[in-house]
Amino acid sequence: PGPSPSSRSEGEAATALDAEAARLAKIKKRRKKVPFEKGYSQQDWLRLTRDPREDLAGGNLSPEARAALAALKGRKIPLSEIQKHASVDDAWMALNGKVYNVTRYVKFHPGGVDYLMEGAGKDATRLFHKYHKWVNVDFMLQKCFLGFFDAKST
Repeated sequence: PGPSPSSRSEGEAATALDAEAARLAKIKKRRKKVPFEKGYSQQDWLRLTRDPREDLAGGNLSPEARAALAALKGRKIPLSEIQKHASVDDAWMALNGKVYNVTRYVKFHPGGVDYLMEGAGKDATRLFHKYHKWVNVDFMLQKCFLGFFDAKST
């Protein structure tokens, strides 16, 4: 006559557990967490953004570069200018119509440098929303704000 109700329940439970284990393995594989270097956690970033002495938008620039950046601050910045800043040592990106200098944030990014650099030097809004819909970028990068993205010019 067929399996007893208790053995059928055990079989179903085992199948459900296998399915859940496979789902979790897929998520774990998709989310490769990168260990932070000492001093580069999200709490360290928040501490840095609250320090009034820190200039996260200008960072370690020469006086000439800092003056040029100050002239841009709050203005519309074309994609052609953003594209000039696509290296780990000088990384800008447009997010939600605003341009940020993310150079100082690179090592703080939870996904690691490589993932953040995928958006450097371009309008990374779509890429950002693919992984971070819930993140308040205006709060996280407020001290890195350079100006507004001029999507109409190149």
